[in-house]
Amino acid sequence: GGIREIPFCLPELDAHLGGMSCGDLCIVGGDTSAGKSSTALLMALEQAKRGLKPAIISCEDPRDRWGGRIVSMLSGVPIRAIRTGRTSDWQGEAIEVGYGRAKTLTVEMAYTVGEDLDTIVDATRHLIQERGCNIIILDYLQTIIVPRTESRREQIRLILSRFKRELNRPGVEAAGIALSQFRK
Repeated sequence: GGIREIPFCLPELDAHLGGMSCGDLCIVGGDTSAGKSSTALLMALEQAKRGLKPAIISCEDPRDRWGGRIVSMLSGVPIRAIRTGRTSDWQGEAIEVGYGRAKTLTVEMAYTVGEDLDTIVDATRHLIQERGCNIIILDYLQTIIVPRTESRREQIRLILSRFKRELNRPGVEAAGIALSQFRK
């Protein structure tokens, strides 16, 4: 066997939970714009720094939004400044350094905006089997198109069960994190 424990790479969370085991699925929830995607990206970047192979399946945000987040995190320049292009000289230099750092880290990305559950499952399988990823972050549950059921709760249950099934296939050494909006 290979990996036994996969750290979240958030020190307080790892101290309390000790990371995840292969086949585990963790759900991270919060309000709209609470920072779920940014926190997941921070985890993925830290995991990549430690030699793990994280992947993010983006069901909501396009490539350029993720690129801006990555450069912001690696450069220390606020995302708003990057998006508007209103940066100082030092920020411009820091952005160049951030781009350079981004090239040294591998966080696989799959962009599945507006796609259905079967496409998400296929992306998960591809990232694990073809790209060798050992942590899959699904961002986020409510945007995945699923067959009509009695309730949204049943739809989310279907998404989670299909995602977890991929993580528990024979020979797979991966864990998953699913991001979800929770209502107050």
